[in-house]
Parts: sequence; structure tokens; C-alpha cells
Amino acid sequence: MTDDNIKEVINRTSIVEVINSTVSLKKKGNNYFGLSPFKSEKTPSFSVNEEKKIFHCFSTGEHGNVIDFLIKVKGYSFKDALHELANKAGVELSYKSSKINNMIYEVNNFAADLFHKNLLNFKPHIDYLKSKRKFSEDIINHFLMGSTANFSTIQKKLLSEFAVTDLVAAGLFNKNQNSKLFFMNRIKLYQNGFQNCIAPLGTAINQDKLIELTKKGFEIIVCLDGDTAGRNASIRLMNNLLASENFELGIKFVLLPKDYDPDLLLDSNLKDQLNKLIEHPLNIEQLIEKYLEKYNNSKNIDEKFKGSKILKS
Repeated sequence: MTDDNIKEVINRTSIVEVINSTVSLKKKGNNYFGLSPFKSEKTPSFSVNEEKKIFHCFSTGEHGNVIDFLIKVKGYSFKDALHELANKAGVELSYKSSKINNMIYEVNNFAADLFHKNLLNFKPHIDYLKSKRKFSEDIINHFLMGSTANFSTIQKKLLSEFAVTDLVAAGLFNKNQNSKLFFMNRIKLYQNGFQNCIAPLGTAINQDKLIELTKKGFEIIVCLDGDTAGRNASIRLMNNLLASENFELGIKFVLLPKDYDPDLLLDSNLKDQLNKLIEHPLNIEQLIEKYLEKYNNSKNIDEKFKGSKILKS
């Protein structure tokens, strides 16, 4: 379904009416208040705003829209919550895919199979993945890992099947050169049980996309590398989120040890440490405190200056 579909369902649904069937709400000013459905309490800390179509629990930090409420409190899946609300609101959900999206899927599906078969026929790369990167055969097959060995042969095969414009649109070719992108961290995390994760392109993360995902009921934990680039990207993302009028403080962060990435942590037998970090992520207020504490405790004048500018960059 489209994003417009989802927004229409949310806007045409009375969030107060839906939540009031589970939590007894009383109006105070522009908001409605009730006891938190997330913890036992005597003083109402759970707020609902009909105009903004959101809820917020001040005692736990849980927040979101009407779909989030059904997922977090009632145990719905996103799909079930959306369908139930759409039926009640009289919104017809659209599942039409555009012609270009179908073409992109077809091209990438063909290419994935081509690169994977190429890997299976190139022993040095298979040996590298198994012995050096410690990937199991099941994971190699599950993710259709591929190889660019003998790329000219692969290129000819792709060009014999698809137009150059389609290959460019699908992201396989660009106008000047061929790109090679590897997301080993995401695959290594999957192999070690962290399966609900995606890999950003380097440190480039679109804050609007993250906010959009939270509004669809997903819990977002950002875990970038512990090197300088990763730490700076976390600060940059934090500032961009705070500057967004749609941000609701729900996105959390994991700060990895200095110069570690998830792949290195797992290869260093530090899975338990990674588990603890992911199980106890930092909300944005804690992230700010963490960085300010670091810079304020520094004896380096330049570091202190950087800390004073951290929320203004």
C-alpha cells in the first residue's frame, strides 16, 4: 500500500475513540489523559491528542499513532492494524505497483541470481567468505551473496538481457562507472541472531525515512560504527532529527566501543556486549548527555569547544 493510504487511515480514524476502548480517557485542555497501558500507575501519565493523531506515555516514553497503539498495546501486526482501521474508516487500500518498480525488481532479481552463481563458481571468494569472514554456507545462500570476479562476463550477460537505461535505474550501473557495495555488518548480524536490521549506505541516513518508519509502528535503533565517521554521523543524525518538526523523540541509539563495528565485535567474541548495548539503547536525551559529558570532561580546549557546538552544527 502507499504512504498516502496509511496517512489517510490515520487521519480518518479517531485515535481517542480507539484508545478509549482500552484506556479510560478524560479530557484536559486539548489532550486526553489516562493511566498508562504500559505500566502500573496511580497518576495518569498517558496523553492522547486527537488533532495531532498521537499518543505519548510520559512515564515510559512510549509514543506513536493509532496504528502504533494497536501494535504495542493490543499485539496487532502492522498489516492487521492497518486493515482493521481502514475497514472502519472506509478507506480502500491500494496495492498497485508502478511499472518502473516492477522492472527494477525484475532486473535486481536476475542480477542477484547471476552474481550468486558466479560466486559459487569462484573458489577463492567462497573460501574468503567462509574462512576469513566466518559466514556459513546457509547464510551465503540465504543472502544470495555474489562475486564480481570475471565482471566483464557478467556485464555482457546483463546487457544482453536488459537495456542500459533499465540497469542504471535499477542501481546496477551508473553513467560513469560500476559501483561495488558490500554490507557485511548487516549479514554478520543476521547470522548471529540480530535479524531485524538494515544497512545504510555508508553513514548517510535520511532522518525523514526513520521518522516515517516510527510512524508505521517500527521501533528504530540506530547503530553506527564506533570510528570517527560513525560517531560524527550519529551527531549529525541527532541534530537533523531534533530539527525536524515531525520528530517525536522515539528513535534510539547504540554507541559501539571506539573503532569497533558490529562485524568486528562479533568476530572478537563480544556478542554479549553487543547484546547488552542493543537491549539498552540510548534515547536522544541520553545520547546528548553522553556526548556533552565526554566533551565537558575533556582537557583539550578544542574538544570542549566542539562540545559546546554539538547541538548547533
